[in-house]
Amino acid sequence: MKKNRTRILIVLLLALAAAFLLLNRSRGTLPDSESDFALRDTSAVTRFFLADRNGNSVDITRDGGSWKMNGGQTVRREAVDQFLTTMLRLAVSSPVASSAHNSVVSRLASSGVKVEIYQTVYRIDLPGNLRLFPHEKLTRTFYVGDATQDNLGTFMMLEGAERPYITYIPGFRGFVSVRFSPRVSDWRDHTIFRTRLSDIASVELEVSGSPEESYRIEVVDDRSFRLLPDGGAALPAIDTLKLLSFLAAFDDIRFEALLTADLGREFADSVAASPVYQTITLTDRSGRTTQVKTHRRLLPEPDVDMEGRPVLFDRDRMYAFVNGGADLVLVQYFVFSRITRPLAWFLPTPDPGLSPAL
Repeated sequence: MKKNRTRILIVLLLALAAAFLLLNRSRGTLPDSESDFALRDTSAVTRFFLADRNGNSVDITRDGGSWKMNGGQTVRREAVDQFLTTMLRLAVSSPVASSAHNSVVSRLASSGVKVEIYQTVYRIDLPGNLRLFPHEKLTRTFYVGDATQDNLGTFMMLEGAERPYITYIPGFRGFVSVRFSPRVSDWRDHTIFRTRLSDIASVELEVSGSPEESYRIEVVDDRSFRLLPDGGAALPAIDTLKLLSFLAAFDDIRFEALLTADLGREFADSVAASPVYQTITLTDRSGRTTQVKTHRRLLPEPDVDMEGRPVLFDRDRMYAFVNGGADLVLVQYFVFSRITRPLAWFLPTPDPGLSPAL
């Protein structure tokens, strides 16, 4: 009887050992301390910092329900969402082969992007969702390198780890290094105007060299508007529906690309020295004014139109100064045409069914 008990105990111990080995194998053979890049709870992220050795850096922090960059600039929400989704789904395929170890580590050190992630953690975190004494803590520091040869993986290495790893996103074909850009222009919100029609007090358009196309629109009340040509009295008759459509367009006007960070202040100054094409000034009901000045974009080489006439300026895009003139951006005529309508566009259209009086 005693021997049977001993045998049963030995069998149980062996079964437990086997179960432990199988469970450990199913979890993988990669050490968590060196390959734990992904975040389990992205909602706890309060800040992330990205920097490279070329002087580029962004420090993005949660500010209530929005995100701010480098202390005040608004960040594109879709860019933040993509970053957090990447951190949630990021997976490791394998460690870097020994033969490539030194080369990958060298590239990570010289051209990699350093990433720091901060999260809200609790000094007391017990089962049953009992959490007390929250505070911000640096939870991840790692380096993001270039892509693998097949462009399906990205080299990454946790700070303090002994070896780099190849990471990927399950179900996504491509590398993820572009999602860890330290360039301000890749994170900056592209909004120029975001003012609702009900919040607009006035809009003024000044077209340089064309006073006949310059005008000012004043919102008297919700149903009354004044359209004043440059230097003239208010027009007695206007197409109200067109005017409302014009004002409503200021709810969402964005630029295509931020140029100041990439082309430098010297280039921006040269554009500023060129003739101003249009000046758009919006004043809201609180008295805050937003002004944008546009400049025509000279083509690298002259072109010709359908009739053979020379074309010197880009017909699709132009430059604009926003943020109080501090930032040079690229804008599309297609977008800006909605808020730079010619004066004649607001005039009532004659009814073709009516004959002129004799």
